Amino acid sequence: MLVFVLFHQVLIIVKYIFQFNFYPWNQEDHKLAKEYNVNIINPVYIFGIEKKNDYAAFDLFLLFSLFIHRSILKVSKF
Repeated sequence: MLVFVLFHQVLIIVKYIFQFNFYPWNQEDHKLAKEYNVNIINPVYIFGIEKKNDYAAFDLFLLFSLFIHRSILKVSKF
């Protein structure tokens, strides 16, 4: 269970790092941005590192639910 929590913490940090505008696929006026928006089978979309407004909402919800699940398992001694 601790591996899942650690994985999601690292995932949230990586997604946060890739939210900045100095990456070419995040710049709206860059010519690569148009290519990245057209090609859906792009590593940017596959790995989920494209810029989004609510990029961490689901990840934080999942991390919170993992912590609750872990605490319930500790209390019930599983």
